[in-house]
Amino acid sequence: SGDTYSYTWTETSRFSKKSEETAYFKQQEDILATQNRGIRDELLMKTDKYALSDYPEGMSTGMKNYRKALRELPKHKNWPKLEEGDWPETP
Repeated sequence: SGDTYSYTWTETSRFSKKSEETAYFKQQEDILATQNRGIRDELLMKTDKYALSDYPEGMSTGMKNYRKALRELPKHKNWPKLEEGDWPETP
């Protein structure tokens, strides 16, 4: 006993070129965008019934605005890195 150990490490980039790093982060954003579109499409699908012409009350203004906001999410300034507050609230 009395042995001591010392560890050292060197931080290195996982990318040998800046273009590789840029491509990697672009790919990650594309994956996130695809996931967000899937969530958005599911939310739109859940409200499709309100858009049917034979829906008893018709579509409320709040629902129209909600669906419009969902469709416009890809234009959001934080897209695709949306935070919880960036998603529209269900009316």
